[in-house]
Amino acid sequence: MSEELNINEMQELNMEDLESVTGGKDNKQQIQATGDVNIRKGPSKDYAIIGSITKGTKLPFLGEVKKDSRGVYWGKVTYKGTTGWVSSKYAKMI
Repeated sequence: MSEELNINEMQELNMEDLESVTGGKDNKQQIQATGDVNIRKGPSKDYAIIGSITKGTKLPFLGEVKKDSRGVYWGKVTYKGTTGWVSSKYAKMI
């Protein structure tokens, strides 16, 4: 369902603000919502919604990005103590 990417591949892609990604190894990277966005169980709109955040909300980035079958990139985050995925269409790396 999704294509896994490593950090080097992510930096070569033109996804908004990915040039600042260090891989999340220091747990300081965050993903910030650029609009209201759903958090999903997996990296695609085909996965169930586990919650939602409003514009400006920041979540810890877990250092993983995947591309779905539509070509949309998803960032793995921590959300209310669980793992979730946020679409790059509604979020950016900070």
